Amino acid sequence: MNYIIPVPADFSGQLYIRRAIVQKLKYGNQCSISKEVLSLVPILGPLHVSLNTRKSCFLTFHPFFNELYKEVFGKKKNLAAKPKPWHINLLLYLAHAGWSTIKSYIFARFKHSKDLGYCTFVDLLDNLIPATLDIYTILFRGNNFNQYIETIFRL
Repeated sequence: MNYIIPVPADFSGQLYIRRAIVQKLKYGNQCSISKEVLSLVPILGPLHVSLNTRKSCFLTFHPFFNELYKEVFGKKKNLAAKPKPWHINLLLYLAHAGWSTIKSYIFARFKHSKDLGYCTFVDLLDNLIPATLDIYTILFRGNNFNQYIETIFRL
């Protein structure tokens, strides 16, 4: 019988599984690796998807978060190029909370503006950041599998 066994792991956890699969496919019965290894499907686990998404969202919009960091904390020096995870989480939550507070005023003021910068920041603040914050805690752990998969493909 052919079964599939998903193996959630980060990249380093997938490395040896992938190597074993390649060896088995390449050499077949000539190698000592069990044929059951071909049933393993290494995937990135939901927690790692969440962490990687937060980091990539943050790094993509680093200039914005750098200005937010300096404004909120009154610092003159810049935010680190690769900040610690708790800095990333804090700034994502602050941006989300701030946007939730002023969103109606911004939409009333700019209505249906087609300006690229405006549309980019609305997408960041209204779509990317909430999806990034909710992907693991709300969608995955809340068993909203269909919405989780849809959000994965959007991010």
